[in-house]
Amino acid sequence: MFEMTQKNFTLIARFDASGNERINSLINLIDERVCRVPYCRVPDSERYAVDNLPYHLTVSSSKTSQKEIIEALKPLSFEPFEIVVDGVETMCGMRDSRVLYFKIQDSDKLNELLINAYDCLNNGKYLPGRTTPHITIAISRDYEKIQRIKFAVERNFSPFSIKIGSLGLYRIWPGELVWEL
Repeated sequence: MFEMTQKNFTLIARFDASGNERINSLINLIDERVCRVPYCRVPDSERYAVDNLPYHLTVSSSKTSQKEIIEALKPLSFEPFEIVVDGVETMCGMRDSRVLYFKIQDSDKLNELLINAYDCLNNGKYLPGRTTPHITIAISRDYEKIQRIKFAVERNFSPFSIKIGSLGLYRIWPGELVWEL
């Protein structure tokens, strides 16, 4: 298996059990194997093997040491809140790939969380207006596959609320939970 020499960490918003059930009920309708690991993060041949993060919304990321990140996150406070998943969309990904995702309705609480995470980790990539908050369904270079999966999900999709129940810091890839709030 692929071994990363540089550690990458991702701070994610994790959903409560009912939210995970709702997402999985839609994902289980897909007849094709899906992978959510971006191209260029690991060798292509290892993408499926390391795709073990729970469905989530990325809040921030960092390449500093685990100890430094956890220390920087200490001032971050978190109270569970709901977001609305209101669509299924695609966007361009890395290395000529397409990303299929659940679209998140704009939310003051989510924007506040993203700004507070920025204050701790200084990663401006995830600030409101610089990112598209989303829940990745699949990433592939096969456009037709993405379209087939999108069609399968959309057939049974209607907007739904989902509760962000906690935050988790994961060492990636593969994902390993190292801290939670």
